[in-house]
Amino acid sequence: NDYSLIKHGKNNATIIMEYMPNKTVASMIKDESENVANPHWNNTTKMKVILGVSRGMACLHDKNFIHRDLKPDNIFLDENYNPKIGDFGTSRKVDKMNEITMTLNVGTPIYMAPELLSGETKKYSWEVDIYSFGITMYQIFVGKKADEIYTKNETRSKYRFYKSVIAGKRPIIPKNFSLQLGSIIKCCWDSCINSRPSFKRIYDYLKEEFENGEPKAFFPDIDVSEIRRYISYLDCII
Repeated sequence: NDYSLIKHGKNNATIIMEYMPNKTVASMIKDESENVANPHWNNTTKMKVILGVSRGMACLHDKNFIHRDLKPDNIFLDENYNPKIGDFGTSRKVDKMNEITMTLNVGTPIYMAPELLSGETKKYSWEVDIYSFGITMYQIFVGKKADEIYTKNETRSKYRFYKSVIAGKRPIIPKNFSLQLGSIIKCCWDSCINSRPSFKRIYDYLKEEFENGEPKAFFPDIDVSEIRRYISYLDCII
């Protein structure tokens, strides 16, 4: 009812957001990990999520904002299983030098870039979102929850975990994994920030592959026609 949103006699700000009936990418990964995967959570849907998030994040970065907590829990799915990025509570705008000076202890540790964990500098930029995206991509296509991508021994001590990530420790990519996607993921979580591609570059590369390349090389069961329709949709609305 109205009373639950607006207090009588006061003009309180109220935010009404779009309802996401299919929950989050994290919930899809959880179900897949527990062998009760939603039949709609297939490689076509997963690729649409990667395309949609990379396109959306490219726009966010283009407006000089960084998210700082990009992860499967903050990627919502609408009635068509199209992704919507949410939870901008930790987002910040970068300055004219394309970097930001602020607290380092922001985000979820598993998705935090080495430069955030090291504490050596308080200046960082959009590359921290790319690192988070790399971990997120890995989870989406490998089907592992956040607490499964590293061993319990590796994450038992926060100090040891931070130290191992700073030293280059990353989740293990399966041997039968797509070489193309594996290469993108490795670039995204590279310790060298200059080696991480921008979201625009990621989106443009995937778009080119699905429009003019060999899209079946990613995964043979991807519905290429559906992906192409989704790319056209993204290019129209963003």
